[in-house]
Amino acid sequence: MAIREFVFEMREARTDLPRWRRAVFDAAREAGFGELDARDIVSAVYEACSNAILHGVRGCDGGVTLSVRVCDGRFEAAVADSGEGFEMPGGAPPATRRPGRGRGIALMAKLMDEVSFQCRPGCKVTLVKYLPRSRH
Repeated sequence: MAIREFVFEMREARTDLPRWRRAVFDAAREAGFGELDARDIVSAVYEACSNAILHGVRGCDGGVTLSVRVCDGRFEAAVADSGEGFEMPGGAPPATRRPGRGRGIALMAKLMDEVSFQCRPGCKVTLVKYLPRSRH
């Protein structure tokens, strides 16, 4: 049974991100994550949302959707956009070629227990973190 589920949709630039961040933090804390783990979750989700806004909505009519489900010690966030998507050579998305960029995927992987991508059409990033007692 889900402790908490919610979906946010956004078509504009980053104006809704503070509200998303608060909702994600509150959901993580209510699920039993400590403050540091909750902040890690927020950082990873924020990175996925920022990437979707920056890369996923350019040149398309769609927006970004954040879906969160917290159930049985598992926090799952899915960030989806309707952009062009990207190729996944070797199972990993290509790094951004601009200097000082391209660390977001590594950051998400470090902060979360599982990170997966489904791309074309659009892109969906799924982030999972388990409560310490629930980790596999």
